[in-house]
Amino acid sequence: MQRQSPTVRQRRLARELRRIREDSGLRTAEVARSLDWSVAKLSRIETGQIRAHWGDVADLLDHYRVGPAQREALITLAREARQRSWWSAYSDVLSNAYVGLEAEASSVWLWCPQLVPELLQVDDYAHAVLKVTHPTAGVEEQRRRIEALGLRRQNLERTPALSVDAIVDESVLCRVVDSARTRQRQLEHLLSCGNRDNVRLRVLPFTVGAHAGIDGACTILSFDNERDPDVVYVSSGETEVFLENGDEVARHRRRMAAVAATALEESETRALIASYYESCTNPEPTERE
Repeated sequence: MQRQSPTVRQRRLARELRRIREDSGLRTAEVARSLDWSVAKLSRIETGQIRAHWGDVADLLDHYRVGPAQREALITLAREARQRSWWSAYSDVLSNAYVGLEAEASSVWLWCPQLVPELLQVDDYAHAVLKVTHPTAGVEEQRRRIEALGLRRQNLERTPALSVDAIVDESVLCRVVDSARTRQRQLEHLLSCGNRDNVRLRVLPFTVGAHAGIDGACTILSFDNERDPDVVYVSSGETEVFLENGDEVARHRRRMAAVAATALEESETRALIASYYESCTNPEPTERE
C-alpha cells in the first residue's frame, strides 16, 4: 500500500514556498512580475491548487536566493508531488484530495452522525449507500467505487497502520441500509473492528440531547511529519472543504472533543452494538392474531 502521498507533498511544498516568499519580504505581484508569470499562477502554486513543475520551483528558489541544500530538498519535493498514485487511476470516482491525505495520515478522528465510516463499511452496506448517493452511477462505476474503497481499507493494514478514532450516532446502528441481512453483517463487522488495536469506535447514545456535533459530520486528519499540520475535512453533498488554518482546526477539535465527552466508552459501545446484533439474529417472535 502506497503511503507516500503526492497530495501531501504538494501541500507541504506550497506552504514552504509561501513561507520563503513571506520571509523574504516580497509580495506576490513583485515575484510574478520578476519571473514574467501571472499573479494567478504563483497564487495557485502557493495554495497547492496546481502541482508546480520542478523547473518553476527552481526558478522561484533562485529568485529567493535559497541555499543549495534547501533548494535540492524542495525540488525533490516538487518531483515527488508530481508522481502518480494508485488513486489517480480512480479520479473519476474518488475525491483524490481526501484520499491522498488519508494515505499518508497517521490518524483520523471521525464524527459520523448518519452512516458507518467508509473505512469500516462492508461491501454490501457501501453498495447500498452508493445507490442513493450516486443514483445515476452505472454498474461499472459502482464496481470501481467499491474497488477503490477496498484499496482505501488497506490503510488499516499497512505498517504503521492508520489509526481510526470514530464516533457514530446511535441511529447509525438502527438504520436498515438495503436489508436486515446487510445491517446484520455490518453490525458484526463493527464488533470485529473493535478487536483491532488501531480502531477505536464509540457511539453517541440517544439519551444525549442537543450536542456539539448536531450540525454535521467532521473528519480531522493528523500526520507524523511535523511539517504537515492537521487538516479538517467537511463534506456536504458534492461540496468538500479542507481547513488548515490553525484557529479553524482548533475550533473543530474543540467541537469533536465535546462530542467525544458525551459518547459511550468503548466497552459500553461494544455492548450496545452486540445488543443490536442480537436483535438482528434473534428477532422477537410476532404474536399470532
